[in-house]
Amino acid sequence: MIQVENLIDRIDTIRANSVSDKEFEKTWGESLDRKVKKSMDKWDELLALSKKAIEMSNQ
Repeated sequence: MIQVENLIDRIDTIRANSVSDKEFEKTWGESLDRKVKKSMDKWDELLALSKKAIEMSNQ
């Protein structure tokens, strides 16, 4: 879980040093929070796929 906390800390740092929420949403068409959630959901999906692939290769 330490890695997830480090990633969240890193995201917060980037947010603090980045454009405003309004500028981000204007540029990307969605809020920074929504973009981060979508990225984390994709990460979780890819992690699950890789774990499944490892399990299958070990059989």
